[in-house]
Amino acid sequence: MTIFDAVLRDDRPRVVELSFKLNQADHRPRRVLLIEQLRQTDTLPFVWRFAHEVEIGLPREARWRALTGQGAPVLTVVAAPGVSVLFEGFPDDYTPAPGLPKVNIFRVQDPDVLPRLASDIPSVHLVGTYEEAQKPWISREGAVQIAGAAPRGPQTFPYVTHHAPDRQRHFIVEQLPSSVVINHVASGDRWTITVPAHAEDLRFASDHLARYAFEIDVDSLGPMLKIVTTPYAQVTLMEGRIRSRLWGVDLEPSPSTRKYWALWEVDLIQQVPPQGIPIKPATGWRRIDKPRRIPNPDKQALALKQTLLDVVVGFIPIVGDVVDVAELLYGVVTGEDKWGNPLSTGELALLGLGAVLPFVSGPAARRARGLVQRFATHADEAAELAQRVRQANLGSADTAVIQRFEALVIAGRRIPTELWNEALPILRRIPGPQPTIDVLLNAKGNGFAHTELQAAYQRYIAPRGEEALKPIEWARKTRGRSYDLFVTLLGPDYAKRLVEVGGRPLNLLDIARPDKYTSELLAADLDTVLKSPRLWERLGKLLDELPDPGAKSIGFLRRQVSASRFRILKGNLAEIFAEAIQRAQLELIAKDNPGALLVSGVRVRLMRDGKPSKSVLFSDNIIIVKKGNRLEVKMVFEVKAGFKGGQEATEQIFEWIEGRLTDGSQLILPKGSTFTAADGRTWSSKKELSFTWKPKNPNVPTVTYLASAERCLITASGTSTLGIDSAKGVGPKVYRPKDFPRSSAELDYLAASLLLGRVASAKTLLPAAQ
Repeated sequence: MTIFDAVLRDDRPRVVELSFKLNQADHRPRRVLLIEQLRQTDTLPFVWRFAHEVEIGLPREARWRALTGQGAPVLTVVAAPGVSVLFEGFPDDYTPAPGLPKVNIFRVQDPDVLPRLASDIPSVHLVGTYEEAQKPWISREGAVQIAGAAPRGPQTFPYVTHHAPDRQRHFIVEQLPSSVVINHVASGDRWTITVPAHAEDLRFASDHLARYAFEIDVDSLGPMLKIVTTPYAQVTLMEGRIRSRLWGVDLEPSPSTRKYWALWEVDLIQQVPPQGIPIKPATGWRRIDKPRRIPNPDKQALALKQTLLDVVVGFIPIVGDVVDVAELLYGVVTGEDKWGNPLSTGELALLGLGAVLPFVSGPAARRARGLVQRFATHADEAAELAQRVRQANLGSADTAVIQRFEALVIAGRRIPTELWNEALPILRRIPGPQPTIDVLLNAKGNGFAHTELQAAYQRYIAPRGEEALKPIEWARKTRGRSYDLFVTLLGPDYAKRLVEVGGRPLNLLDIARPDKYTSELLAADLDTVLKSPRLWERLGKLLDELPDPGAKSIGFLRRQVSASRFRILKGNLAEIFAEAIQRAQLELIAKDNPGALLVSGVRVRLMRDGKPSKSVLFSDNIIIVKKGNRLEVKMVFEVKAGFKGGQEATEQIFEWIEGRLTDGSQLILPKGSTFTAADGRTWSSKKELSFTWKPKNPNVPTVTYLASAERCLITASGTSTLGIDSAKGVGPKVYRPKDFPRSSAELDYLAASLLLGRVASAKTLLPAAQ
């Protein structure tokens, strides 16, 4: 199996080296370098996802290898402008195989579209086909509305009704991995904007300097299509097309009576607005009146029927999941297959559906073994999809349609319209996913990791500024095309479901090792934390998160864990490393306060409307001095090393400082709380102890300095590649020790290493993490 490693050099420029070996004896690894040439954001301007090869050993093995060869590994990269992608050690022409991955590169034009690192990267969030029109032909229900066409029977797909749109104000947009195609329906003009996917030589790289944006306003009295690019993005125009027929309707070219487009060029990527922001020429913009034109041979005429089918497919809820399975299994994305044939989202979706069909029926245990054999580390995704396919109750006729479709795609043959009409309704019958809105949020949480949704949100916030709704609230209230997208991706009741931020799975293999975090340091840290009884606190059974009861034999082949559980483990690691800092503070305080104790497990019970509430965690440890019936709080510790770093700790401190404590609130030392003395002695309480803050009865046990005690904020240094670390001032009594031994990114990698090799010893865990 391919040995994959990701190493982060967090300097200027920030670089991630993704390397691939066939085995430990392979001393000439293939590398993909992601290089931040121009810094535009504090977060990494690129993300990646690695998927191991599928170990195929079943009778239909030839079919599963047909598109990419030997069940090859797949690397998906999403890079923003300002980034160069460089290949080292790869042959000029190769068939993907173990140790030699298929590499799919998406060049997004807005850095805010980037998903969170180590999360899944659904290609349907970054590519797709949609209409921009006053009266679109395609609706979410799948209707294709063409003027003059005779309505077909309700069982035929797509369903055609009478409608007369203004074709002069009608565009069809095809978003591809490193380009966009904009079709003007009336004239048949086909605009293509392309940026380099990667650099051939870093000395002459231009991929980081390429950027574009476009705006389509079908209600505009001026140009309806506006485009702005840097010189390294290529714009071409293929004018007009031959007469075509769509479901029995003639669609003649209808040249516009006025110029419907405007094109500009700028020098810098910073001058190009994010997609969705209105395009308004500024100083330094150059008007281009003569774009590069390319000839229009008949074979390149606008394939309107297939393009509209792609629009229809984009509205089918299950499509994203089945496309993911197909991409992981076959190593291809929307664009081209092994032979250079166009491969649409719909074709990929049917391939994914065909891949899981053999696992829809049969005993759960046998399905699980088969899933592991066929999909290896992708067995989880396939198991969940198979479960939903079972709910659709597909019959033998449906299975036969899917298998015919699958055979034609693998053979590189065209899919006849009649087969599309049979296949797409089958996809519609499969229940779609029901995730919450947060799965679509970008890495910063201030927008969407979905190209079209992010553009729509940018368009919404542009005129509103600070008054604009936050992404989740906007998602709940938006209408029109954006609403249709949310319904397709999340289900019709998405606005009512509670958001579960932080619950999404992390792909542990994608968490990069900081280059200064050596194997020796990792081994030493593993030895330290594995000895601590606190390591697995609050984590329970990680394997309980598997989606299919029959798939529990998969174990950690999936190499994933929920972000919330990862956050807990990372917090536990930080607390283990913070113990030495806390004991040092205890020794200092004990010099002037004999009998000072470090206490863990502290909780607080607030007074609400004159009644005590349920107790909640107060802090990550406190130092106290007990004087008779009075408990003095000398220091409050906050240890945080999560996705937001110091911000999480400061916000928790603020919650107690700024008004949550009310007279009569109680500090609780639960049964089992741990006490540590300055001389190193430790013991646990045998019963619960409570102390009241500002009690009405002065004779009850009292706690003082609860809100004013010195705060010791312990945070890992640096920035986590899985989120944003920041800290805001919380007053002069907050103390930040500078000797925390590990950075946030190093804790990320340590946590991932533990989860990837949890049952291994400290000496063998490092190879397991590879």
